[in-house]
Amino acid sequence: MFRDNSTKKVGTIIKRWLFIVIFAAFVISIAGIIAVQSFYQQLYSFSLIEEGVKDVSEDVDQTFSDLLYDYTHDFTELIEDNKSYMKDPAWLSDLVDMNSAFVSEINIVDNQGFITNSSMPEYIGWDMNSEEQSAEFMCLLNGREYYEQDMRGNAYDESIQMVYAGARFSDGSGFLQLGISKENYISYLQDTLASEVRNRRIGVKGMYVIVDSDHRIIGSTDDAFNGHTVVRTEILANREGEFRRSRINLFDQDCYVVSTLKNGYYFVGGFPVSEAGHFGRIDKILIITVNILMLLCIFGILSRLLNTHVVKGIEDINDSLTKITGGDLDEKAEVTNSLEFTELSRGINSTVDRLKQMIAEADARIDEELAMANNIQRASLPDCSREFRENERFSLYASMETAKTVGGDFYDFYKLSDDLLAVTIADVSDKGIPAAMFMMRAKAVMKRMAEEGRSVEDMAAAANRELWENNEGSMFVTVWTGILDLRTGVMRYVHAGHTCPVLFGIDDPVFVKQKRDLMLGAMPEVTYHGQEIRLRHGEALFLYTDGVTEAEEAGGKLYGNERLTSLLAAKDKELKKDGAKEYCREICDAVISDVHEYSKDVPQSDDITVLCLKYR
Repeated sequence: MFRDNSTKKVGTIIKRWLFIVIFAAFVISIAGIIAVQSFYQQLYSFSLIEEGVKDVSEDVDQTFSDLLYDYTHDFTELIEDNKSYMKDPAWLSDLVDMNSAFVSEINIVDNQGFITNSSMPEYIGWDMNSEEQSAEFMCLLNGREYYEQDMRGNAYDESIQMVYAGARFSDGSGFLQLGISKENYISYLQDTLASEVRNRRIGVKGMYVIVDSDHRIIGSTDDAFNGHTVVRTEILANREGEFRRSRINLFDQDCYVVSTLKNGYYFVGGFPVSEAGHFGRIDKILIITVNILMLLCIFGILSRLLNTHVVKGIEDINDSLTKITGGDLDEKAEVTNSLEFTELSRGINSTVDRLKQMIAEADARIDEELAMANNIQRASLPDCSREFRENERFSLYASMETAKTVGGDFYDFYKLSDDLLAVTIADVSDKGIPAAMFMMRAKAVMKRMAEEGRSVEDMAAAANRELWENNEGSMFVTVWTGILDLRTGVMRYVHAGHTCPVLFGIDDPVFVKQKRDLMLGAMPEVTYHGQEIRLRHGEALFLYTDGVTEAEEAGGKLYGNERLTSLLAAKDKELKKDGAKEYCREICDAVISDVHEYSKDVPQSDDITVLCLKYR
């Protein structure tokens, strides 16, 4: 089929748009995944820092609790071993003084919940059940071995902030209560916090910082930062237990930061965004790589399916249509890989079958019409009756074989009087019914002109003008026409672009030397020249169309003039020897037979028309 090279194939268009859609989906997917991954990376980083800050603050509490536990049990064991000191306030005061860096208060409580001895004499006689804070320690009289409180105001004076712990005496006679003042607690923290966070990191470059109430760094992963003041106070939590998240430049690094407030100190953790994004970048590269591979796989699979089920089907249908439009109506479209292509193939085959049927019907009608036209054409040609074949003054015979059912060659002969014989042979420039119609028109015009008694040159000029008029097919006709005077043997003729006749029968065959004029119907005003030839008694004139000399054999070589003259010479000699009665007929049949023999392997491409006239 005809294909516009500027138009792309449907497979190329579909694949291009398929790739664009898949690529767009890939980009959107990657953007979405990266956005979600970045969000969760930040969320994970904050959670990691928060857990680290929580661990640091809990480790500080745990260290303090362990120390408090040890002090409480050690003093409990000491008093149990020296029960005489249980009621000696001075001894307890001395014990507190010896451990004043940590211990602020020691109370002895009996099994009824009353303070029986204390380093703080004013507390002696205090009922532990009387206030909520102190009542919590009554659990030690109910079987519990140890109890510890966080910092709060004590029961005796709520303005005094203390941390209390208690341990039960092994004999059940009561318990010992140890108190740590806020001042001692802070002093402890200042001594221990720095060591808790020193060289402790989040990841590789993350750090911890502990800030006091004056916003001064008292401890950090890197001691170089100790003593600095925190300027960006908005990163610090506002209340106990709160975890504040932010992203700021911390020590010249863009960091995720989490802070919490506990016991008056800010525990701060910072994690560089670049380090947090390192694993994210690896994840992004992995995600992008996997998605690219998925994109290629999906595109490959869809392209394969497209080629197999769509493009190949279209190409196969197109190949079949190309063959069909090229004239191969026996070609069948047989693409059945889907319902749509199956129905399309059936539709094409059904259409072609119907077309073949219509063509066959049209051919039959045309053949019938051509056969009728051929019958009409042959009926219009003169009959080679006995009057012409065996006349005592001349012998004449003509024959025509058309290349198509209806040809464009014609011949004519008729007597204008007892002494004048008109002979015409012609070849129309086309074949088929239009040429036959033109031929019949030319034949009728020339005969009418001859019967009007015009000279051959006037007859040709008049016929030329009439044929020129209404010549919509732009056809023309080559003509050799002449009038033989049977009394003298003189033939006056016009040669209008036709093949040269051959004169033979007495001497060796020769082509008549003559002036050639323009064919009829080609131009409106043409001058034609009358010429003469004198036939001797026993001499013959052979007229023919170019279908004889231009017949081809399988190799493309033409029949040619030399073969024609050689055949005429040989056949003339043979007929004279045998004394043939129908000389002209034998000559014509011999030429046609020899032409067929010469081009037997090549279909006849032109009409073959011959006419032989012998003057007796």
